[in-house]
Amino acid sequence: MGGKRCISTNYLPNVSSNGVSRATLTQIILHTPDFIVRGKNGKCMIVEIKREHDREHPVDGENGRKAMATRKWVGLNPERLKYEIVFAKEDVIGYDQTKRIRDFVERKEIV
Repeated sequence: MGGKRCISTNYLPNVSSNGVSRATLTQIILHTPDFIVRGKNGKCMIVEIKREHDREHPVDGENGRKAMATRKWVGLNPERLKYEIVFAKEDVIGYDQTKRIRDFVERKEIV
């Protein structure tokens, strides 16, 4: 599908019950993560894959706008949502870099 996408945010309150602003919720809605892993227990992990050289990027970095908005989203329901960013040093991700994701899939507790 091509073309522009339009998402209405008119239904959002100015500030949610958790104190998250409408602007932040709008940023979250417009962001599409790389992967969403859903367990049989209904819990979800949002997974982002980034290149190592983007770690300090103001938008895509570890503390960039996308990551901060996603963390606020996770903060709305931390018992059911988790967030993981994996920084790839090469074109592939090392097995050791997926431990938290594998633990989540195997239903081990993720903090």
